[in-house]
Amino acid sequence: MLGFGAGQASFSGNMDAEIIEFYKKEMPGRRWQANMSLRGGGAMLGYSKAGKTLLVAIGKQDRKTNLTLTVGGMRH
Repeated sequence: MLGFGAGQASFSGNMDAEIIEFYKKEMPGRRWQANMSLRGGGAMLGYSKAGKTLLVAIGKQDRKTNLTLTVGGMRH
């Protein structure tokens, strides 16, 4: 039976704005294919690899940077 496996991690603190560029540079080197990039007051980046997807959400609130990583995919 097919199921959906997912996980999420969130971080909040004084992170440098270069964190967006970190993920844009590092993920392709780890064989994740970029498939979405939205930027505005924050950023949302999407990647896929081997039936899994990763969503990287970065935003600012009260002088802190919030980073949320959500990974999901199909499993047998």
